[in-house]
Amino acid sequence: MNTRQLLSVGIDIGTTTTQVIFSRLELVNRAAVSQVPRYEFIKREISWQSPVFFTPVDKQGGLKEAELKALILAQYQAAGIAPETVDSGAIIITGGKCQKRATRARR
Repeated sequence: MNTRQLLSVGIDIGTTTTQVIFSRLELVNRAAVSQVPRYEFIKREISWQSPVFFTPVDKQGGLKEAELKALILAQYQAAGIAPETVDSGAIIITGGKCQKRATRARR
């Protein structure tokens, strides 16, 4: 069977706390050679998990983007992972105030 290994990052940015987790994922293609690939996770392993940090916010409750970026990049460095080596990932932003301000900042 055709397997693939991926390095994944999960970044959880909450109103109060932030955490970064790196995982190694192994997938297998369950489809026949003549079919469209159908990958399934067969192994998930957390390779590095950051401590939980307070999310850097200003007095109005908005994200301090530069501080948050520095915090996240520091976790890549602590894990010994270069950002360009990550294959996949997700960022979860919770908390209404942070969500609205973060969305505006990305436009």
